[in-house]
Amino acid sequence: MLFRSAPAEQVAVALLNRGVERRSLRDTPGAIADFTGAAELPGTPIEGVVQALISRGSAKASLGDARGAIADCSVVVELPDAPAEQVARALFNRGVAKRSLGDTQGAMADYTAAIDLPGAPAERVAKALFNRAVTKGTLGDSHGEIADYSAAIHVPDAPAVLVAEALFNRAVTKGTLGDKQGEIADYSALVELPGAPVEPVARALVARGSAKGALGDSQGEIADYTAVIELPGSPTEQVFNALISRGSNFGNLGETDRALQDYRSAIGVHGISQEQQSLALQGSGLALIILGKAAEAVVPLEQALKLQAGADSVYAAFGGLVVAHLVDNQTKEAARWMARLHEFESAETPIEARLEARINAITAAGRRHGPEAAELLLDAALRGGPEDVRVRLEFLAPAIQYTKTGDEQALARLPEREREAAKKIAATLLGKGAGARTE
Repeated sequence: MLFRSAPAEQVAVALLNRGVERRSLRDTPGAIADFTGAAELPGTPIEGVVQALISRGSAKASLGDARGAIADCSVVVELPDAPAEQVARALFNRGVAKRSLGDTQGAMADYTAAIDLPGAPAERVAKALFNRAVTKGTLGDSHGEIADYSAAIHVPDAPAVLVAEALFNRAVTKGTLGDKQGEIADYSALVELPGAPVEPVARALVARGSAKGALGDSQGEIADYTAVIELPGSPTEQVFNALISRGSNFGNLGETDRALQDYRSAIGVHGISQEQQSLALQGSGLALIILGKAAEAVVPLEQALKLQAGADSVYAAFGGLVVAHLVDNQTKEAARWMARLHEFESAETPIEARLEARINAITAAGRRHGPEAAELLLDAALRGGPEDVRVRLEFLAPAIQYTKTGDEQALARLPEREREAAKKIAATLLGKGAGARTE
């Protein structure tokens, strides 16, 4: 209870504290009411009024009332004798609110005002520089973006977490400009930054590994991924990314056993998404195929398919599963999964994606086991699934017949567009051309 006899200053402090507590309990309307009470209470010191207005503006912003937040911040900016620290904060918050409304120029003007404000705290200046850099980046001013990140990095006493993010963002921007060495240097500076949180350090190591790989430094790339995996407290997301990327590198270097080990480790990372789990299962399956263990590869590839973690994952797992059965000379099993493919497809999947997955599997069967195997998979595809897909696949029958006989009469009844596509399919089955087009 707030006693009427209490001094205005104490009442204002109580209202502010209660507002903060209410906001922590997600009672934002109640918090706004308390901040309003403090701001409008006769006798509230200027510092209390300013704090109440900034807090109310922040609360309004959290409710999506950006214009209300701007109005409260503007009062603070224009208030005589408002402390520089709070004016800088109000300018910063107003810039954020303006940007949320699409007013990027207004946002940059407010960030600039906070940066140039005499007496503004170093941390607020660094934050304003960081946000102005991000805004410049969205406007395509990459060099201005880099300049502001550089300025934020060199602000005395800037928080390590902000410096770390500025280094990371500057590295990314340098990379987009083709400055790979500068990109790597910034990631390295972040990794070595005293007090940098583990999350951006891990993220920088993964990104640095990727940048090294782009320059052909496979061993350096692998070393960075290994550093992430062994980093105490490394976030799950980055550990997973490092394992998958290192596994891919091992595979490219012909070290398939080590690749398989990394993919299996990635499967066991706690808290990963279904899409990530599917990716790791696919990697395991493909590594097993390369190692000559096609029958064993079927298990992880089936698991990946059944996760139904999006169209890309479904088709990648299905393609791997078909290859595994074909390599293991189990053509009928490959056909069985072809007949079931529609069970794992989303109704929203475009028909072109559905066709491509089936055509790729059919041509893979034909290349490995001849046109009879291709016919078997085509028959399976024509037995189930959406009618529009089955109709669009019918041109493959004369294409396979043409592959067997070389007689162009097999294609004579096809419309010209389908006839050309069928010839390309036939060339692929005969090993004379690239993959089929489905358009």
